[in-house]
Amino acid sequence: MGEIEAALMEHPDVGWSAIRCWPDAVGENALYAYVVARGKRSLVVSDLRGFLADRLPRYMIPQQFICVDALPRTPNGKIDRNALPRPVQLAPSWENGGPSPELTLEERKLAAIWCELLNVDDIGRDDDFFDLGGYSLLTVRLARRIADEFNRHVSIGDLLSAPTLSRMASMIEHWATRPQTNLIELQPLGDRPPLIWLDAGPLLRNVVQAMAPVQPVVGLSLRPDQEQQLIDAGFDVPMLASRIVTMIVAAFPAEPLHLGGWCRWGIVAFEVARQLEALGREVACLVLLDAQNPAARRQNFREQMRATLRVPGKRHIGSRALSFSQSVEEASRTYSPGPYSGAVALIRPR
Repeated sequence: MGEIEAALMEHPDVGWSAIRCWPDAVGENALYAYVVARGKRSLVVSDLRGFLADRLPRYMIPQQFICVDALPRTPNGKIDRNALPRPVQLAPSWENGGPSPELTLEERKLAAIWCELLNVDDIGRDDDFFDLGGYSLLTVRLARRIADEFNRHVSIGDLLSAPTLSRMASMIEHWATRPQTNLIELQPLGDRPPLIWLDAGPLLRNVVQAMAPVQPVVGLSLRPDQEQQLIDAGFDVPMLASRIVTMIVAAFPAEPLHLGGWCRWGIVAFEVARQLEALGREVACLVLLDAQNPAARRQNFREQMRATLRVPGKRHIGSRALSFSQSVEEASRTYSPGPYSGAVALIRPR
C-alpha cells in the first residue's frame, strides 16, 4: 500500500494520501484511497485514477477515491488507518464537489442499484459508475439488475458507452427507440483504421482513453438474446467468430481495420481475423492481449471449472452473462487454431 500512497503523492494536487482495504459489495477486500488536496486545489477522481493507471499495474488501482479534508492521526502524528471512515459513510457526489440535483424517476431507481452494488449512500447525476469502482464483475451484476428492474437487456458495451447516472438512465428510458447495435463507438477521434475490440469491458477504459485523438476504437458486444441463441446452438469458436464476422462486414463493408481481444476473446479475435482474411478483408493488425495458446490451457480446464462451481454462490454471479462467459471459455479451450498470415501483436502482462 505504501507504493500506491507514494504514487498518489506525486500528483501535484495531492497533499496527503492513505490506502486502506475494506470489503466491497461482493465481500472481497478492495483498495480504497483517501486523499487530501494540496492547499486550495481541487481534486478530480477521474484524474487521480488515470494518473495511477500510468504508473501502477491494474490490480493496484484503488476501487474508490475518497476526498477528505484531513487524515486522522495518532497521538504521535502517524496516520490512524483504523480511524479512516468506512466508504459507505461517504457519498460520491461529495467526491465530485457538491450535492446532487433532484433526480428523475429512472435516475432514482438506477441510483438505488448503484448504491447497493458500489456500497455507497448517495449517487449524483454526473457520477461515473466505473470511476466509483465499478469493475468487471460488478458491471455484469449491474446489467442483470437493470434487466430485472427495467426489463432492458443491456450489454457491457452499452454500459461503457453511457457510464454516468444521467446517460445510463437516459439510455434505459429511450431503449425502445434506440437502434439495437452490437458496435459501440468507444473513442471516435482519429483517422486511422478503426480498432474493433471484442467484448470490450471496463478494463479497457484507460487504454481507450489513451488512444485519443489518433486511434478510433469500436467495441463489439453481443446482446443477451444473441448470447442465448449461441448457447442453445452449442456453439464453438468458429461459429461465434462467424456471427461476429457478419456484424463487422455489415458495419465496415470494405475499409481496412484493426482487431483485438483480451484473454479468451483474444482467441475468438484470432479466428475472426482468419475468417476475414479468407473473405479477402484486410486486418491491418491483430492485437491479442494476454491470449494464451488454447492447447496449453486445455489441460487444467475441468479441474478449474469444478473448483469454481464448488464455491458457494459462485455459479449464480451474473447468471446468464456468467454462463455465456463460461461457454466462451470452454469453447476457447477446445479450439484448434488454423494458419493465419496477417500481422499479430501479442501483449503479455509483466
